[in-house]
Amino acid sequence: MRDQYAGDISDFLKFALLRAMASSNRVLGIGWYYLPGGDGRPDGRHVEWRDDPAWRDFDSDLHAGLSSLSERSVAALERASIWPRRTIFHRDPVPADLMRREWAQRKRAALSSADLVFLDPDNGVGEVSQKHTTFEEIRLLRRATRTISVIHFPGRISHG
Repeated sequence: MRDQYAGDISDFLKFALLRAMASSNRVLGIGWYYLPGGDGRPDGRHVEWRDDPAWRDFDSDLHAGLSSLSERSVAALERASIWPRRTIFHRDPVPADLMRREWAQRKRAALSSADLVFLDPDNGVGEVSQKHTTFEEIRLLRRATRTISVIHFPGRISHG
């Protein structure tokens, strides 16, 4: 997740689903796979949903919260009034391979009280990379009473 993508159409869809899943009785944990800085690509410009009344009607509180972000950043997303009351976040930047296990352990500790965890890597599940979560990282977060959801884009699986 990069700042340049914050508040785009994909976020609207992801967050609408998470809001419905979490409702008011679950603790939602968001595990960003945060990559500071831009990647030079023009992606993330898809904010035309803001001017379409159908999106406003779909989830008016989410629409208002995302439309009024003070800036396009993951930090601004976390501050937005779109999240269920007890939502927690892990936003440490994704490290190089050598520090990945320690980073995953910190993510596990930060999200320990969540019973619904959403992981948001750029491309989904795959081998160790800054754009993927791994099956090992998902296993590390598993427990009997927890639901784990991961964003994954078709055609981008990368595992050996």
